[in-house]
Amino acid sequence: MGDLDGDATIVATKAQSVDVYVWKVTNGVVNPTPQKYAFPVATPSYYWSVVPMPIGMSGYMGFFSTSATNGLIWMNSTMGEVSRSSGVRTSGGDVITINGRVYVAYTAYSGDQKGVMRICDITDGKYNQIFNYTMEASGANGNSTASACLMVKNNELYAVFGCTGSGLYFYRIACR
Repeated sequence: MGDLDGDATIVATKAQSVDVYVWKVTNGVVNPTPQKYAFPVATPSYYWSVVPMPIGMSGYMGFFSTSATNGLIWMNSTMGEVSRSSGVRTSGGDVITINGRVYVAYTAYSGDQKGVMRICDITDGKYNQIFNYTMEASGANGNSTASACLMVKNNELYAVFGCTGSGLYFYRIACR
């Protein structure tokens, strides 16, 4: 997240572990020694990820799907849990700021073998859905691998949603 020539945050997670490594880039210089944190969901899995909140904001957003539990988790700057949205089978997503609002995007794998694409406004600390569509394709996704990616260019939001067995979808949405 950010600009490698300016300020950025780089996050790497370790599969089947709760280890999260964070490198900070300041004025184009990367700190060569990462900070190590522990993801607050104790069940190790292959299917989880962490993204930093947008530059200027503190904290992280985690996405996880384990045999015991699944969901989204908003964390503070040391990976302590702030809030959680449980029951969402996903393994990745993205967070972005647009016009002073903070949005999270993810693809949830539903029980009826469909991918559900969502964008939520999380500015006020709640998960307020503003985009919620089901993928037309369906197929097996035994590992619940699903994710989303966001980008703003020329005042338009570009969103890519992916779900194993259900497809890859691309949207362009005008920002106001």
